[in-house]
Amino acid sequence: MTKLLANQSLSIRRESLRKAKEAARKAHPSKMAFVLAAKLLPAIFSWEELSSSRGQGLKSKEGDNRPVLDISKMAILK
Repeated sequence: MTKLLANQSLSIRRESLRKAKEAARKAHPSKMAFVLAAKLLPAIFSWEELSSSRGQGLKSKEGDNRPVLDISKMAILK
């Protein structure tokens, strides 16, 4: 396990971080940050959290009662 940021407590598997960085390097320069974030999401959140949430909750629809993803983890990812 390795810390995603040195000053934060969030840790992910070293292999997941390596694969995310490798995918970002292969992406078009304008999409590197997006690809890196997309590849790190499953390493930070469980599949259950991702499937049952409404993401950041920025554009919620009326009657959508699903929870948003953990705000502190999302802030670290950003």
